[in-house]
Amino acid sequence: MLEQVDQTVRNLLEANLPSDLASLTITFATPNDSFPPPEVELPAIDLFLYDIHERLEVRHSAVRYVNENNTHLRKYPPRWLNCHYILTAWTGDDDIAAEHRVLGEVMRVLMRYRRIPPEYFTQELLDNGYELRAIGLHKDTPQGAPGELWRALGTEPRASLHFTVVLGVDVTPPTETVAPPSDVRVDVDRKEP
Repeated sequence: MLEQVDQTVRNLLEANLPSDLASLTITFATPNDSFPPPEVELPAIDLFLYDIHERLEVRHSAVRYVNENNTHLRKYPPRWLNCHYILTAWTGDDDIAAEHRVLGEVMRVLMRYRRIPPEYFTQELLDNGYELRAIGLHKDTPQGAPGELWRALGTEPRASLHFTVVLGVDVTPPTETVAPPSDVRVDVDRKEP
């Protein structure tokens, strides 16, 4: 499922970046000291998924009852995951201005959407009812200062964007249930004293 989130983000960027950036390679490789790997052609945008965790603050147990194709179902709420990415631009010639321009254009695309529109979803995400709730830019990694992430990757710090995609995952399948009452009748009998 995570590769489907990656592909959805790729679809969003490919459809919305300016035409002069259409030749950029979009990769999800680890931006370590040996970046780029041989299969990545520069210039490139690298979206490294570095952290995934459940959003416990939005977990709830509200059950919904729906009628699908004359079958009454009990549907459970999805579990929500924060998928944190670090995004970097690589031109190959250490042209910092060009890398910053690419980051600025990517930032413009990401900030345009509070939710990823379904037209960018992969077919698997659509078929399985996954939800991608939000895109948020933030200043730090969940683990702390950005420098800590670069040290862990064994490379020099560079300009980067940190953004989060919130993924809703249905982990409990719907269960069939009885139909709710369609008519309610109340009879009142008077009792004589």
